[in-house]
Amino acid sequence: NTANLSIRNVQVNGVGDPSDDPVPVGTPVTYLLEVTNHGPDEATTVSFTDPLPAGVTLDSLTPSQGSCTGNPILTCAVGTVGAGETVTITLVVRPTTPGLLSHTASVSGNEIDPDLTDNTATEETTVVDPAPGVALAVNLAGTGSGTVTSSPAGIDCGTDCSESYA
Repeated sequence: NTANLSIRNVQVNGVGDPSDDPVPVGTPVTYLLEVTNHGPDEATTVSFTDPLPAGVTLDSLTPSQGSCTGNPILTCAVGTVGAGETVTITLVVRPTTPGLLSHTASVSGNEIDPDLTDNTATEETTVVDPAPGVALAVNLAGTGSGTVTSSPAGIDCGTDCSESYA
């Protein structure tokens, strides 16, 4: 039997929107991995392997079928994938250090795969230090009165007219 498996590795932000780089350290990064069997036969004993790169912690790993184990080397036993079917695996990691995060995942099955070039996929994410806090200071010079507002909202000047906003 022959089953042409492929994997697609896409970084997403929120609900399926393409995520923009860079990502601040500590911010969850979601990868949507799609394992597709292009046929012509069903693929059996399909497995997915994902060695997590250094500098991330695992938040969650959810396959649409099968089960997953391991950390930092993730393995999912997907089982049988019919011809023309796709199985999705949602992976959420949290970067712990700035730099280039190179995430590589691969898929294999029991049948002969005529195209092994699409069985591995890599997605790169740029991770940066979080933005420093922004401080607002207002000094009263002379007499008079007024109102201090902030954009984005959230800074309340209070009685000393000095607040930090992060």
